Amino acid sequence: MNRVEGKAALITGGGAGIGAATGELICAEGGMALLVDANAEALAGTMKAIAQRVPGARLATFAADVSSCYALTGRKGMGLYDATKAGILAMTRTLAFEEVAHGVRVNAVCPGSTLTDFHVSKAKAAGKNVETLKSERQTTSLLGRWATPQEIAWPILWLASDEASFITGAALAVDGGLSIM
Repeated sequence: MNRVEGKAALITGGGAGIGAATGELICAEGGMALLVDANAEALAGTMKAIAQRVPGARLATFAADVSSCYALTGRKGMGLYDATKAGILAMTRTLAFEEVAHGVRVNAVCPGSTLTDFHVSKAKAAGKNVETLKSERQTTSLLGRWATPQEIAWPILWLASDEASFITGAALAVDGGLSIM
C-alpha cells in the first residue's frame, strides 16, 4: 500500500524501538522518513536495517534528542523529564501554526509503556527475564500490558496519511489509557 506516498515524516526516537518501527512503516507505505535520535550509531544501524527490509526506502537521519505520554500527566520525582515532554507538545502546537501555510501538518504521539529492545536489555542486565518485565507493567495502563512498537507506529502512520488530513496541532495519547489513570 502507499498510504503516505509523496509525504515526509519527522520521527523522533528513530534509532530504535517505536521510532524505528514507525520509520520502517512510513517507508513501506511510500513515504519519506527523517529519523531523529540522540544516538547517531543507533540511527545508522536502523537506517541500514530499514533499507534492507524496504527496497527503495527514502530515509534520512539527524542526531538530536527529544519524545512520551508523561507530557500529559506528571509523576513524583520526574518533574524535569515530564516538563520537557510537555514542552514538546507546546512546540507541536507552535509548529502547527507556523507550518500550515506550507501545507505541513504537525502532530505529536504520546506513547505509553512500550516493550522495546531498550527495556528488554535493561531488564536482562538487572537479572530479569522478559516475562517478569511484562508483569511489572500491568498497572501502567488500563489495558494491563505493554504496547509493541508496531502498536505505536500504526497510529503515527494514520496521522501522516490523508485519512487524518484535518488533524494538526494535536497530541494523541497511544498509552493504553495511562494518561487517564
